[in-house]
Amino acid sequence: MIGRTVHSMKSTFAVVSVLCICALISSCNHSVDNSERLAKKENNKHFESKSSEKEADFVVETIEGNFANLKFAQMAIDRSGNENVKEVAAMIEKDHESLIRELKGFANMRGIAIPLEENKKARKKLDDLSGTHDKSFDEKWCNEVTNRHEETIEELENMWEKTGDEELKQWINSALPGLRNNLVKLQSCHEKLTM
Repeated sequence: MIGRTVHSMKSTFAVVSVLCICALISSCNHSVDNSERLAKKENNKHFESKSSEKEADFVVETIEGNFANLKFAQMAIDRSGNENVKEVAAMIEKDHESLIRELKGFANMRGIAIPLEENKKARKKLDDLSGTHDKSFDEKWCNEVTNRHEETIEELENMWEKTGDEELKQWINSALPGLRNNLVKLQSCHEKLTM
């Protein structure tokens, strides 16, 4: 009974910590870099083992990546004149909104502090892409988002091999099919654009 109470108190503290760090990040209008840095700093204080810290960092980085993919998708929906690009972008938007919700739930359950936006590197690529137009935009967009999906799939597969966390493995197993499907659609879209 005491063990359950202590575990419950730890879980409550973890949830409160996550909510506080998120509120602090958003209320202080911190830069994107600070969002990531504060989340990782909070997680490093909270988790006792190196493997738990690495898993928390993985969640932070994966959420950032999903925020970036969501923004890339929204950009293509708004800017592309190509119906195939818009269709693929809409599918990516829907999938990554769902992945963000799932990861936020997982992070909340584990007391992992999370960032609220994409990282600085992704923000720069989004800014660079916003300066291109017409077919050039579509080709660059497809190329960038294809590369991002290839990297994400590889990172998820690597974490699946390394982690002993069965719930994290289950989440990775559920996320990979959709990401692989997105990659196939992106590759097909890119081929059509370069014909």
